[in-house]
Amino acid sequence: MSQTDRVTTSESTLRDQVRDEIRSRISDGRYPAGARLVEQRLADEYGTSRIPVREALRMLESEGLVVTVPRRGVVVASLSRADLEHLYNLRESLEAMAFRLAAARATPGEVRSLHRLLERMRAAVEGGDHREIVAVNTQFHSQVVEMAGNPYLGTALQPVDGRLRVMIGINHDYGRQFAEHEALIKAISDGDADRAAALAAAHVDASRHSTLDRYDEHGPAPAPGPVTTPADADLRLLVVNPNISTSVSDLIEAEARRAANPGTEIVMRTAESGVAYIETRLESLLAGPAVAELVAQAGTTADAVVVAAFGDPGLPALKELVGVPVVGITEAALATASLLGARMSIVAISERITPWYRDCVERNGLLGRLASIRSLRDPLHGIGTVQDDFGPELVRLANQVVTEDGADVVILAGAPLAGLAREVADQIPVPVVDGVAAGIAQAEALVRLAPGPARAGSYAGPPAKAHRGLSPALAAALEAAQNRD
Repeated sequence: MSQTDRVTTSESTLRDQVRDEIRSRISDGRYPAGARLVEQRLADEYGTSRIPVREALRMLESEGLVVTVPRRGVVVASLSRADLEHLYNLRESLEAMAFRLAAARATPGEVRSLHRLLERMRAAVEGGDHREIVAVNTQFHSQVVEMAGNPYLGTALQPVDGRLRVMIGINHDYGRQFAEHEALIKAISDGDADRAAALAAAHVDASRHSTLDRYDEHGPAPAPGPVTTPADADLRLLVVNPNISTSVSDLIEAEARRAANPGTEIVMRTAESGVAYIETRLESLLAGPAVAELVAQAGTTADAVVVAAFGDPGLPALKELVGVPVVGITEAALATASLLGARMSIVAISERITPWYRDCVERNGLLGRLASIRSLRDPLHGIGTVQDDFGPELVRLANQVVTEDGADVVILAGAPLAGLAREVADQIPVPVVDGVAAGIAQAEALVRLAPGPARAGSYAGPPAKAHRGLSPALAAALEAAQNRD
């Protein structure tokens, strides 16, 4: 590959990365309608030249998300009233279908999971926490779409919701939304598909009228509260779910945001290939390339990377690939547990997973301090609802490793259990460690310690050599690692 080809590939990859990140920030309200997007500032924030930023903005303009305004430059586009009407019409049909399908096939565990989200929304509404309300609302609807069992529904809804989130700041009738979510859950719980579909259509229609009424009164408005931009954030963490389950990603992201410092930005990514959840060495091997691809796609925009699956798929290789700290939730949980007690035990979600977990403990040099690994024995109903389906049994196992195995510390292992430690800590008489929370805290600490990249030793970048069959992003990341100095 010529030098010119390398530059072209790198700039093309960076362009796509910058485009995706700006699109994400527009969708979640961090870049509200009317916000100026200045090329040089974005280039500085993302660590690129202005060329990929300029190309990314042109692509976003073709999507209708940004516009060029004379004497102002590029700004986040405002949706017209007609745009809103068209988008809401489409969303109404898709949401009604999702809720109809979900009601017809929902499991008790999935219904309990929706109730947990409802309680989180209640607390956020009472506390006036706008960002938490938006996050829970998004998680609620994405979980229903996953429950529907039609993978194309999510693909169809994503761009519609993304465009509508540009207007998120002008629709905050949270009391109504809460009541409607409660009624929707009741319809799903009752298995009444027709009622669920009708309520979903009415839910979207009410949102449409509320948004249009406020639009008519005020016009487009930015999201309420302070807007965090990359320049405001102390650091930026890329959190990667090596499983393909978006319901697990929702759990990971929620716990990561709770665990992170206020100035930390969490960027969540989910593997595009692999298995629903990883239980074996082979499944971990399959996850490695998917994780490497996600990390490569992030380029130089993250200050650290957190691999959020117990077992840390691909972790040693990722430490060679990038010049920033890479933390696995397994090594983070084990390191944290080793500071809290002499002997530790792991509570796992399946028997099949325990040999691999034991390998992971041995790889981290802590097998001599492992008291036991105990696991659930019953089949899982859904990977995103393990906490709701087996919460009491997980607590029983945690207490059992203390009383019978002599554990000083309990690790609740696996991304599907993210956040559970916070809820059950008062039911277990020893410290309880959450891998996601530990991973976030240790990644933040490593960034602030600023130890520098590995230029020698076993985690130094690989030697330069020919390659083929790699994606442009991974090829660019590999070449950057080979030339790290």
